[in-house]
Amino acid sequence: MNHLSSTRDSYCRIPMQDLISTAESTASRVLQGICNPRAYDDSLEWPFKLKHKIQVLDHDVPGEDLFSRVWDPKELCSGWNWRKPDPLGDNYECVGLGFPQDTIYSRNYLHNNSITVKLTVFLDV
Repeated sequence: MNHLSSTRDSYCRIPMQDLISTAESTASRVLQGICNPRAYDDSLEWPFKLKHKIQVLDHDVPGEDLFSRVWDPKELCSGWNWRKPDPLGDNYECVGLGFPQDTIYSRNYLHNNSITVKLTVFLDV
């Protein structure tokens, strides 16, 4: 993959109980990437078309973060998943990072029973 020159990072903390359990087992967790309605939606271009990835940060040094692959909305799902979100609800998920729940406890991913998630958006189309 080419190195993209411009990125924007954003961080959030997610309590463990808010992570989605997979239908097959509560032993797995999934972070899903979806378009949610937000205050600045009118200033963005839709459908969303920027490549992006997520990672769960490991607070150990050196860390072993959990990475998704780089997702390209032009190649995944349909434009419908990436359209401007309806103010009344979220769009359907299209991408996700799954991992065994035990992985979260195997290193220092948890802090105050929450994980830190980093979203990287590649600003070059």
